[in-house]
Amino acid sequence: MTIAIIEGYDSIGDNAFQNTLYLTSITIGDSVTSIGKNLFNAYANNNPALKELTIGNGVTNIGDSAFTFATNLTSVTFAEGSQLTSIGPAVFSYNYALTSINIPSTITTIGQSAFYACYALESIDIQDTVEYIGDYAFYECIKLKNINRYNIMPTSIKTIGGRVFNNTQITSIMFMMDNYDNLTNTSFNANAFSDSNITSFTMSEGIATILGVSFNYNSADEYGAFGISFYGKSNVNIYSSVQPIVQPVIMVPGVHFLL
Repeated sequence: MTIAIIEGYDSIGDNAFQNTLYLTSITIGDSVTSIGKNLFNAYANNNPALKELTIGNGVTNIGDSAFTFATNLTSVTFAEGSQLTSIGPAVFSYNYALTSINIPSTITTIGQSAFYACYALESIDIQDTVEYIGDYAFYECIKLKNINRYNIMPTSIKTIGGRVFNNTQITSIMFMMDNYDNLTNTSFNANAFSDSNITSFTMSEGIATILGVSFNYNSADEYGAFGISFYGKSNVNIYSSVQPIVQPVIMVPGVHFLL
């Protein structure tokens, strides 16, 4: 095992470890505030040995693709008191061995392709501070089953990009109305849930009024319900409150309106 402990510096430059692919553990101290892009200058046939990564609480910026193709990385720890607000584009993409990660409570943005093709990722905790999830954020995370408990999305969420859950094992998603204060600023990409395995989708009446949400390539309104397409999905529940009467009063194929 080869360990690097970085302390006493305020930044780590782009490609900083491109000639040190043998490092198996990196601890980034609290003095570091900025981490550069593509630290290992890694690509598909040039994989670092890195298995363990600890990111100090002073880090406020991580560059694009910083840890991309760290295919042996199994553990990512954010130090207590983390000040990081964004996980940028492709930061942990192609981390094939990463099985789980806890997102710090300071994070508001999960960037495009942030966890793209993390094949072993089974669960992820997204705190109620995250407002934006970018395109392809969890694309091809083929073992991903759980986002938070019961797959309830963060109450802070305002934007979900395209094909975020493509080819994951997530089968249900929940949005609960009583937890959303500002639905007028909430938007989902037209293909936010396209090509996913989601068969059960629970959302509030307010969320349902957002136009353009699609579950398949067909973004047209398959059933004409609140401007949302549920094409090919079997169990969609729209609640007028978080504790609805179970008896549906209106039935549309594939959609349950619970009032």
